[in-house]
Order: sequence, then structure tokens, then C-alpha cells
Amino acid sequence: MEFRLKVNAAHNSPARAVTADAARNFQAHDFAGGAAVLFTAAAPWKKTAPNEDRAALISCGKGCGVLAVTDGLGGLPAGREASDTVIAALVRELSGTGRRGAALDAAVEAALQSANRALLAGGLGNACTIGTAVVEGLTVRAGHAGDTEVLVTNRRGGRKFRTAAHSPSGAALSSGALSEEQALRHPQRNIVNNVIGGADFYLEAGDAVALAAGDTVTVASDGLWDNFYEREISHMICAAKLPEAAANLAAAAARRMAGGDGDGLPGHADDLTFILYRPNP
Repeated sequence: MEFRLKVNAAHNSPARAVTADAARNFQAHDFAGGAAVLFTAAAPWKKTAPNEDRAALISCGKGCGVLAVTDGLGGLPAGREASDTVIAALVRELSGTGRRGAALDAAVEAALQSANRALLAGGLGNACTIGTAVVEGLTVRAGHAGDTEVLVTNRRGGRKFRTAAHSPSGAALSSGALSEEQALRHPQRNIVNNVIGGADFYLEAGDAVALAAGDTVTVASDGLWDNFYEREISHMICAAKLPEAAANLAAAAARRMAGGDGDGLPGHADDLTFILYRPNP
């Protein structure tokens, strides 16, 4: 799969939106006072079906921006179009606005509510999940709907923050009713109960998390979370420079989805998209 970047029409202005459409090399982009790497690939079983994931880096001004990943719901019509609708709404609302703090968070919420209304009005039944991370200075604020999640780890791979998937298995994992291994094997693992394109959509917003040198923010579709223990993800991220960390994740995911790494975990073949972000030291 060749590497291509779609750059929003605003690229000639100081604010730029960079969207990953298909990526196999791992280029670090200067973004929001740090660096970000994007990766997206269709599920290995897909021959003609589209990759329903999308990802974007949306600059909101110096030292501030939004990381966003969407995952169109499989089994519903036009999942890719739902992802495109949501990313386009975020780009329109956020690019170059210069908003900060609560005003920026409100703009993210407004863009997603607008996209939700558009999907409902379209009557196609299409929907997607989303994970967002608002990076502002040395803080990050996560938001999500569904099982596209956000993880913040320190330089040693320790968890600083993680969202809880809006799903039966995600809720059980968060409450301690299921172990991580049980959640990965749960028969309702693919069921989500909060999506953009749903009548009851809401964006769950997390508190601000302070970032330090070596911390990594990961925003990813369920193609990542359904294939690895969190400790595996953290280890692959913290042990390498950002482009190498992205390559490690992508290669390991390909092996696991193919059932070729011999660790006994079930490989869940799916579209895979992630963004890794680190603040500059």
C-alpha cells in the first residue's frame, strides 16, 4: 500500500489539517509543539472493500491542535462516508481558530454534534466511533465515543490515562468485572453502545492530563485495542523513537491479525488506524 497524505485546502494558511488516507512509511509531522505519526491500513482480508477508518491532525494555532481518529461501523452502509463526514466537520470547525481551553473543547463538541445531526438526517443508518485528543501546551484532553480509544503513557510505559470503551466488554473491563484477557475474548467485544450517527450520541470528555518529556499520546481505532494487551502497546511505544514505535505497532498488528505470533491470543483482523504524539522535550 503506497503512502499518501490528503492535505486540507487550508494548507496554505498558518493552520493546516493533515489527513492520513493510507500510510506505510512512518513520517513524523511537526504538530502542536511536538511530533505526530499517523498510520492507517485496511483489514488484511479486504480486497475491494474500503478502509472505514480515518485520522487527522488539525492545527488550531501555535502549540495547539486536535488528534482525531474515526472508525466507520462495519456491517452498516457507508461507514467510510460516516468517518469522512465527521473528520470534515472537525476540520471546518477547528482549523486555525486560535481557540483555547473550554472554547476549543466546546468547538470539538459542536463539530461532532453537527456531524451527528447530518448522519441522522441522511437516513442511511451509517455511523462511526471517534477518539480525540486536544493537545494544548503540555496538556492533553481526551474525548471519545465508542471503542476508538485514547491512551497516555509515560516514558517508561506506565499508564497516565486511558479512556474506557463504550461497550459491554469495555464497561466490564473498566469496572474490574473482566480481566484484560477475558475482555479480548469477550463474545460482545464488537458491540458498541455510543456512536456518532446514533440518537443517543454523546462525547465523553476526560480531564486534562499533564504531559512531560517522553510521554506518548495514542489515539487508535479498535483494530489496535482488540489485538493487544495494554502493556504490549505501551512497551512497543516507549522503547523506541516515534516513527520506529509506529512501525513496531503496525508490524506486530499485521502478525497478530494473521495469527502468526504464536502467543495464543486471538487475532482480530480489522481496519487499523492510530496516531502517536509526543511533546517536544
